[in-house]
Amino acid sequence: MNATPSYVVHVHGQDPQFLVDKIVRRKIYDCNFWKVYCTSLEQDTVIHRVLELFYVGGTFGAYEEPSPFLCLLLKLLQVQPPLELVTGIFTRSTNPHVRVLAAMYTRMVAPSAVIYETLEPLLFDRAPRPNEGRDRVGREHR
Repeated sequence: MNATPSYVVHVHGQDPQFLVDKIVRRKIYDCNFWKVYCTSLEQDTVIHRVLELFYVGGTFGAYEEPSPFLCLLLKLLQVQPPLELVTGIFTRSTNPHVRVLAAMYTRMVAPSAVIYETLEPLLFDRAPRPNEGRDRVGREHR
């Protein structure tokens, strides 16, 4: 089911899932990763799936399939785990992919003061991050 639970607080005056573009959201709902791994996730189990993330990407391939990164981002927006939990993962995790996902989620839903305090140290992080492009997996240096 792709409906937002009733306990979720609206972000920027709208349903948090609507922060992801409608076309991308439709592709995510139709992809196999979403159907197999994400539909049954709840607030307490989504973090365990996030910790298994192994690359960062958007859409890829000839049919513009969404990556697991985008699927998990949408699931985070859908179940809205506590922001303290996500920022805690961001500060404690050594996995760069998990840090990028937590940073993106924080950027989308947190108040501006929290964004500034939490994400500013990321500007000085020069570690390479594996990413998946349209046709291949590569490394991105910031």
